Amino acid sequence: MAGVDVVSISSRSTIKPSSATPPHLRTWKLSMIDQLIPNVPIPFILFYSPSPSHPPAAILAHLKLSLSGALTKFYPLAGRLDEPTSTVDCGDQGVEFLEAQAPGVVDLAALLLMNPGTELRGQLVPRACGSTAECPGGALLAVQATVFNCGGVSLGLSISHKIADGVSYISFLQSWADSVTTGGSEVVLESGYFPPLELLLPEQDRRPTERTMQRRFVLDGPQLTALRSANGLYAATTFPTPTRVEAVTGLFWCAIIRAQADLGLAGKGAAHMVNLRKHMAAPATETLLGNFAFPVILTEEEGEDGTWRRLGLKLGKAARELNYESLQAARGQGRLAFAVKSREEMARLPMRCGFSSWCRFPVYEIDFGWGKPAWAAFGGPVVKQSVFIVDRKDDEGVEVWVSLEQEEMERLVRDEELLSHVSLVGSQS
Repeated sequence: MAGVDVVSISSRSTIKPSSATPPHLRTWKLSMIDQLIPNVPIPFILFYSPSPSHPPAAILAHLKLSLSGALTKFYPLAGRLDEPTSTVDCGDQGVEFLEAQAPGVVDLAALLLMNPGTELRGQLVPRACGSTAECPGGALLAVQATVFNCGGVSLGLSISHKIADGVSYISFLQSWADSVTTGGSEVVLESGYFPPLELLLPEQDRRPTERTMQRRFVLDGPQLTALRSANGLYAATTFPTPTRVEAVTGLFWCAIIRAQADLGLAGKGAAHMVNLRKHMAAPATETLLGNFAFPVILTEEEGEDGTWRRLGLKLGKAARELNYESLQAARGQGRLAFAVKSREEMARLPMRCGFSSWCRFPVYEIDFGWGKPAWAAFGGPVVKQSVFIVDRKDDEGVEVWVSLEQEEMERLVRDEELLSHVSLVGSQS
């Protein structure tokens, strides 16, 4: 399907909150972490199989009506970003909702078995949010519902990373779905936990380029169990069994280092995003909107013997050592120094790779009333040189979405050590 437009847009509309946002909530302040995050879209797609009792026309009507209600709770998503002031104008400007058709797809199940590539997935998500160059209006969310000839539907979203991390992204989707089936639960939004910086730091440009490729690797349940046990190498107390995420992170980190070294590229650092909500003084609600993830940074030299097993465990140890006290510098008078130090640590790691885990997120529980998703997928790269780890639907395995520059990816997909543990599925096109 390379080079072919499979999807056609049939209508565009603007969905606004069903009730007006009160004047005292008109301005939403970005947090310090939000300010440090690049303004790029996170494209994500949920695929739903045909439902005999829910024809596509009814599904689209329900989605638009329920989105209007969900936006009253997540009202900043219907606003507009003002980057110079690090605020969101919550004036209920609304969200663009695209309706689309893919008449050539007669069987959604067959399409998913084909492992649709980046080009096709890219047609299933809107491109109307993210960088101001792409969206001068500063929209933070856009939605696209695509109807397949078989009656199946995909729901593609682009949410600006400037206002949402993975947890708040899925929380919004879950709240939206719950508003259809149960009326939804109470949502509490808070924007002041990490006060904004008065002096803005230059944004690091990690936007994907035309040469950024995204590939999907899979470890099913048995493969992941074998990776974690590593033929008994973890039996010693000094070498404990890693978590799923630690094992996968270490494996891919080493493979990416090898791919970059083969190109003569320096730098062996990696950053792993850690959810800060569980480290706060009081457990934070998952509905906190914004970015509450921060990178734990390590270099390969700190990995002692340099094996992927060690690297994964070192990342896990550093993440566990993050605690409430260590976050206070990010909240008080020293937050500028904290931000500058973090930025300097990132800058000194050329060709670094960023890891983010979406494991244990209730992605496959997002049911709008016509069934749970058949598959969830990224609609394209979020940032370059990144790795996203996501649960598989039907077992304890994971999918690993890797975005690298073309020359790096060409070497990664031929890495024998990596391919001895994982399966490469789908294609780039």
